[in-house]
Amino acid sequence: MLKLTDVSLRRGRKLLFENVTFQAHAGQRIGVIGANGSGKTSLFQLLLGELEADAGTAHIPRGSRLGHVSQESPAGPHTALDHVLDGDRELRRLQSAIRRAEQGAVETEVPDDLYSRFEEIDGFSAESRGARLLHGLGFQPDEYSRPVDAFSGGWKMRLNLAQALMCRSDLLLLDEPTNHLDLPAILWLESWLRHYRGILLLVSHDRDFLDATCTRIANLEHGAITLYEGDYSRFESVRAEALARQQAMYRRQQKEIRHIQAYVDRFRYKASKARQAQSRLKMLERMTHIAPAHVDSPFRFRFLEPERQPRHLVRIEAGAAGYTQTVLR
Repeated sequence: MLKLTDVSLRRGRKLLFENVTFQAHAGQRIGVIGANGSGKTSLFQLLLGELEADAGTAHIPRGSRLGHVSQESPAGPHTALDHVLDGDRELRRLQSAIRRAEQGAVETEVPDDLYSRFEEIDGFSAESRGARLLHGLGFQPDEYSRPVDAFSGGWKMRLNLAQALMCRSDLLLLDEPTNHLDLPAILWLESWLRHYRGILLLVSHDRDFLDATCTRIANLEHGAITLYEGDYSRFESVRAEALARQQAMYRRQQKEIRHIQAYVDRFRYKASKARQAQSRLKMLERMTHIAPAHVDSPFRFRFLEPERQPRHLVRIEAGAAGYTQTVLR
């Protein structure tokens, strides 16, 4: 279980969210949405222990395994499959312990508990599971044994995603996981995430992807996090209805305020009506004001037509480009 209690978080002088309280349980897949700068990435950093809350507590049970996609581009001579298998830390620890025990097993046998635990975590099929992840994300079988250094930046990020999925996590944090994926890989990832048994927190601007994967939506807005049941389309519908109700209530209240204020202005200095005017004035002071519904302004832009265009937009002379070897010259 993930539990946030009265959490407040600032970055510099900016308050991202305040007094946030919510819980998430295994099997819930939560889409985290909000405008740029609302605190989505900072929320992930808080859960990963990279940031501390300014107030409140974020509780993740001791021993819980967290999976997330590393933002650093991987490098090294190790193979793509090895990079993916590194996502399961206990698997790697057991493999190392068994290997050391076997190397020194001339007089002593490998402890049974190592093999038992290795079997419990399905270690004997780890390579096939890693290969399925690579296949689902678009890698060809002959690429599984290629060194990580041989892949381009976009494919390296796919390797990091596969590594995060390889982790037998209780809480999985995915920040825009579809950025480097083509349509077949996105559809495969949707299917994989629908079968994920832990808690999923997913940041994405792809509403179709959110609809296909999420069971709840966490909306970061106005310094708060509001949870909605259902997928993104359901969230939009419920939020639109709530905004419409709030705006209607705001308009009714404003009409009432104008009516009361007009009565006060007309009779506050008239002796026979002064007491009633004063009573209405106190009513205004005690009134809880309803804020107008806020809807993000649509963003529009256009490219200006240049007065004239150059004959050549780009000119490259004696250029060479590639990764470990030149592929363009």
